[in-house]
Amino acid sequence: MYLLCNSCSNDLCYKSFDILLQEMTACFWSLYIGSLIFLIIGIYLHEVIPQEYGIRKHPLFFFSCFAKSRPSSSEELDELCELEDLDSKNEREFVNSITKIQQYPLICKNLQKIYKSSGGRPLNKAVRNFSLAIRPGEIFGLLGPNGAGKTTLIAMITGLYPPNYGNAWVNGYSIRNEINQVHLKMGVCPQFDLLWPDLTVQEHLIFYARLKGIKRKDETFRVNEAMKEVFLDKFGDFKANALSGGMKRRLSVAISLVGDPKIIFLDEPTTGLDPENRRQLWDILVESRGKRAMVLTTHSMEEADVLCSRIGIITDGVLRTVGPQVRLKSLYGGGYHLYVNCHKENYIRQKEYVFILKTIIDYRNFKRIKRCGILS
Repeated sequence: MYLLCNSCSNDLCYKSFDILLQEMTACFWSLYIGSLIFLIIGIYLHEVIPQEYGIRKHPLFFFSCFAKSRPSSSEELDELCELEDLDSKNEREFVNSITKIQQYPLICKNLQKIYKSSGGRPLNKAVRNFSLAIRPGEIFGLLGPNGAGKTTLIAMITGLYPPNYGNAWVNGYSIRNEINQVHLKMGVCPQFDLLWPDLTVQEHLIFYARLKGIKRKDETFRVNEAMKEVFLDKFGDFKANALSGGMKRRLSVAISLVGDPKIIFLDEPTTGLDPENRRQLWDILVESRGKRAMVLTTHSMEEADVLCSRIGIITDGVLRTVGPQVRLKSLYGGGYHLYVNCHKENYIRQKEYVFILKTIIDYRNFKRIKRCGILS
C-alpha cells in the first residue's frame, strides 16, 4: 500500500502488472485468488453448518444423489395419535395417496418439530406427524390455543426452522432441498409487523417485489396492484412510522400479496386490531378468496367462520380435526343458548316468553330459523 500511494503521489500510478515489482505482483495475485477461495468456502459453510435459522443442507448437496431428502423411517415417526378424529385420519390417507404434488399449493406430510434440551434430549414435540393438503384457491383456517404449534408449523414451511422429520411441498418444491424456489412461490404475513420506519409504503413493496424476482418493467404494476388490494394506494408516499396500527397491518398483508404468490401464510393477521380495522381486513381477505390459496392461523372461531372454507384444529402439535365449518359445528358444537332478561316485575311474563319460544323453536331444525321477532 505504501508503494502504491507513493507512486500515485508522484503521478506515476501503476497501470499494468508488467511494471510492478515481483513481490507486489505475487501479493496481488494471492489476494485475488484468496478472496475467491474464501468466498466459495464461506458460501459452502453457510449452507452446511447448523444455524439457528434456515435449512441445513447435506455436506455433499452439490451432488444430485445427496441433494434429495431422505424419507423418514417408521421408527423416527410417532405412532398415529389416538386423539385424531376420523376426518384427520382421512386427510392423512389423502396426502399419502397424492402423486401429482405440483397440482396443490401446499402439501405437508408427517411434519415433526422437536425442541431439544441443552443436553440433546427431546424436550418438547411442538408439531407431531402433521399431514395436510391445501387445495387451489382455498382459505384454510388453523385454530388452536397458544403453544399449539401453529407458528412453528409456518416457520418450518417458510424455511425459518428445519423440520426434524417429514417434508412439505409448496407448488411442487420441497422445503428441504428447494427452499429458494419455495420462497419465490409464497407470501408471509408474520404475527408481528416487520417494517422499516424510514421506508415508505411503496418502497417496502418494491423491495419485496425485487426479492421475489419480479422483473423491473413489471414491478410498478405489481406494487400498485398490491396497494389497491389493501386500500393503501393513497398512502404510497407515507413512511411506515406515520401509519396507524391498522394500516401497518394492511401493509404487512400487502407485502405477502406482492409478486402474485401461489400460497400466502397469515399468522394471526388481526392481532391487536380494533373491530373496525378487523372487519376491513376481513373484507380484503374475502376479496382475495379464490385467487390464491391461504393458510390463516387464528384464535377466533368467528374469524375462521367468516373467511375460511375449511378449518383445522391443532392442539399439542396434533391436527385433531379438519373439515368445513358446518361439519365441525354439527359434530362438536355445544348447541345454541338463548338468554332472556326481564325486570323483576315482569317475572311472570318471562315464563310466558320462555314457553312461547320453546313452542315455536324446533331444536332439531334450529339452523333453519334465522330470526325470532317475538321480543322487541
